[in-house]
Amino acid sequence: MLLTYLSVFGRILPIQGESMTSEKAVVTTKGQVVIPARLRKRLKIKKGTLVAFSEENGRLILQPVTPEWIASLRGSMKGSGALEYLLAERKKDRYS
Repeated sequence: MLLTYLSVFGRILPIQGESMTSEKAVVTTKGQVVIPARLRKRLKIKKGTLVAFSEENGRLILQPVTPEWIASLRGSMKGSGALEYLLAERKKDRYS
C-alpha cells in the first residue's frame, strides 16, 4: 500500500493510494505533453476530462478530476478544521 499526501488549505493529509507507475513523455514547444495511452485508460482520462495540476517538492502532479476521485476524498477532511475555515471565509465574503 502506498500513502499519498494531499495538501488542502496548507495542511498535508495522507490519502491511501495504489502503487506508483512511471512513464516518460516529451514536452513540445507549446508546453504540451501526451499522456501515455496505458495511463489514460487506467485513469479513465478521455477527451474533455478535467485535470488538476499541483507542484509538490519539485514534482508536478497531474490529477484527473473524475467523479471517482471526488468520491474518494469524501471524509478526508474530517477533523481538519476545513469546514470552519470555509464557513468563516463565506461569512467574511457576505459582509464585506
